[in-house]
Amino acid sequence: MASSTTHLEEQLALTHHINNYGWFADTFAWDDIATCFTEDCTFDFKVAPDLEGQAPMNLNTGTVKGRSNTAKALAFITERFKRTQHNIVNMDFQLDSTNTAAATGRANIFWGGVMEQNGSHVAVQTGSRYTWKFKKSAVKNRWETDYTQVEIVWVSSSPVEGFKLVNML
Repeated sequence: MASSTTHLEEQLALTHHINNYGWFADTFAWDDIATCFTEDCTFDFKVAPDLEGQAPMNLNTGTVKGRSNTAKALAFITERFKRTQHNIVNMDFQLDSTNTAAATGRANIFWGGVMEQNGSHVAVQTGSRYTWKFKKSAVKNRWETDYTQVEIVWVSSSPVEGFKLVNML
């Protein structure tokens, strides 16, 4: 019973970790998002060839290395947006049976943001498949993301009429 309890605790800890990632990104808390990653993490973007550089996201396939560089890259990608939201679904985590400080995971993430373009507001949405490798920090006793692959599956955008910013934080 203890091992299944531990397994559930680790699953919940990983879910909490990924939910924090989404929350920090959506509140533009870049110092906090950096704490989600290992010091030497790798963040891979895989953009379908027909979506490479497509406005308004202008994302390209590429790799970012390191905690600080990853936080800076994520901030750069979203700096044009007034508000964003990550909807994280179909999360699945696998704990490594031979190493209790290692795990993998995957999820679908629907992302939306609102930006101003030529005096009008534009809503942008993406659908992505995320794949992760996690390490549990012995010092901090929490999970950190060591590897992320984001596969951008689709992107759409449309004008938004009557958009108003509401500060709810």
